[in-house]
Amino acid sequence: KGEEISLSVEIGELEGREEFARIETDKWGLRVQDLTPEIASHLGLKDDRGVLVAEVAPDSPAQRAGLQPGDVIVGIEHEEVTDLEAYRRLMAKYGGRDSLLLTVRLKSHGYHTLFIVLEKGKP
Repeated sequence: KGEEISLSVEIGELEGREEFARIETDKWGLRVQDLTPEIASHLGLKDDRGVLVAEVAPDSPAQRAGLQPGDVIVGIEHEEVTDLEAYRRLMAKYGGRDSLLLTVRLKSHGYHTLFIVLEKGKP
């Protein structure tokens, strides 16, 4: 098996740069950030492809699907998410659906495919 590692990631804003993308926050409950080489290294990742999940709204579709802050989204609907720009483009393309297929590098372990479903009457 492996050893348990506890990580703490502090995320802030840099003046003059747009660091966060709030995309469908009311619908999916996600806030993401570019995964910089520094953050990737801190998380023990070999590359900085994807976007870092910075925040997951309580009782949101993202939380119910198992996403947590510190996870890294690397794919949406079988298309690669390399950075924040790719995430925005793919969310614009697929975010209007009632469900969403994400490929995620979970902070706990490995890659997983998560299926996020909107439930009627819930945000």
